[in-house]
Amino acid sequence: MPDIRYDNTNHDPEMRIDVDFSTKRSGKSVTITAKVTESFLPPTYSETGLYYGWTLTFNMKSGSVSNSVTIKNKNEWYAHDEMSRTKSCSITLSTTSSSASVTCSVTTSMSQYAAGTMPNQTKSVSLPAYKAPTAPTTIRISPNPCAISAKPTVSWSGATAGSAGTVYYDLERRCTRTSGSWTSWERVLTNTKNTSYQSAVLSGLTVSGQSPFVGIQYQYRVRSTDKGTTTSSWKVSSDLSVSFTSPTAPTTITWDDSQIKQDTLIIKWSGASGGSGSITQYQVDTRWYDNTTSTWSNWTTTYTGTSTSCTLTLLAAIGNSDQIQARIRTQNSWSQWSSYRTSSSYIVRANQLWFKVNGNWVSGSVYIKVNGNWVEGMPYIKVNNVWYEST
Repeated sequence: MPDIRYDNTNHDPEMRIDVDFSTKRSGKSVTITAKVTESFLPPTYSETGLYYGWTLTFNMKSGSVSNSVTIKNKNEWYAHDEMSRTKSCSITLSTTSSSASVTCSVTTSMSQYAAGTMPNQTKSVSLPAYKAPTAPTTIRISPNPCAISAKPTVSWSGATAGSAGTVYYDLERRCTRTSGSWTSWERVLTNTKNTSYQSAVLSGLTVSGQSPFVGIQYQYRVRSTDKGTTTSSWKVSSDLSVSFTSPTAPTTITWDDSQIKQDTLIIKWSGASGGSGSITQYQVDTRWYDNTTSTWSNWTTTYTGTSTSCTLTLLAAIGNSDQIQARIRTQNSWSQWSSYRTSSSYIVRANQLWFKVNGNWVSGSVYIKVNGNWVEGMPYIKVNNVWYEST
């Protein structure tokens, strides 16, 4: 059976109209062709003609698109000359739908001659499926892990074109927040034909308002599109880890006792680095060794700041041969701390005397010869009949 069949038996001659549809798609463009066959019905086909002076026209329409073709012009069409006539008529639609509603009719130029006409007949015509492009099969990020000071490259492959014949891509990214949740997806590329993308340096990259931090991770996702009509599903990358180089502690720590006469010691250090960031501060902890009890005190933070030296005030309780130690660590602009570097012990010599030499105070030590051997001695001063240790 044809897609549409209409028998006009109300007029002489009696006629049959058959319509068959064929379709062809090229991207969004679909051409629908109607093959129209109009025939005499027995017994009139052998003896009856269509007379001069009027036309029969086949019309087809879908939406706002229409076309028509003349079946019979003003010249006569006799049954004994032609038992049937076949014409073709086409319309072209822009659609991604799988069907279209087509209305057909056959009209006459003179209403009093209605033989061979057909009122509106509507048919839903199946259209070739519009195929979306397929999603990329792979998406890679290189390098992974990536240093915070580097630019990772995202690449993808494996997509195939759909009905449009061309493939474009949309690329998006997101990152973790300090809370551990993910940001919303942020568009990076739209309708690009490229199959790779190089990010900005990660240290300067902000995604959906989130700045980088130690422990941050990124994800990318890509999909295929035919530039706005249909899209594939998303292909999501594995997590991109970011590596941060930790700061390092000072390589050298020295003691400067040039001010020990004023009961202060100066600690100096050098050789620290900020790793992936810049140095923002140092932390200096100190502890004291009590020579009489052979015990160390707990570490106490003495200084935090950006200077590479600090001054310690000696405790009044420190005595001869007591010791002082310092440990120093570095923090960088990513809030990372280095490990500690611990200094050598500074031994307090409480038996030192101070002498003025050429206008400058210098320290000296007291030695006593005992049984032929020189040993360090401690000078005492008698004040109001009370002996005091002299330093």
